[in-house]
Amino acid sequence: MRNTVFLTAAEAARLRELAVSTRTAPELRRSLHAVLDRAEIRPGQALPAAVVRLHAPFLCIEVRHREHFHWRIVYPEQADFGRGWLSVLSPAGVALLGTPVGCPVRLPVEGDGQALELLVEEVLPG
Repeated sequence: MRNTVFLTAAEAARLRELAVSTRTAPELRRSLHAVLDRAEIRPGQALPAAVVRLHAPFLCIEVRHREHFHWRIVYPEQADFGRGWLSVLSPAGVALLGTPVGCPVRLPVEGDGQALELLVEEVLPG
């Protein structure tokens, strides 16, 4: 079972807009609907601190090569991979959103049938 995704009402509304937009690719719309299906709406101050959520910086490690990443998941127009800002529409963004600290996430790698395993180590303040 996938993790619950904790969102504010404004974040959920924004993701719903992206999920129905014809400018969003069909497979990404399906992914966003899946995220919204497992969303729990809470006030901003009631969002849990130890799960990956929109705009919260977090640390994770690619398990096989022990490479560390400092990322945050953002809306598509804010995405900047060089800064570690992953689009919520990216495969990694969709997979990591809602992941608790200590939980691994497997991302399929296109073309070779392999999977990238990421482990969320810490969600950082603001």
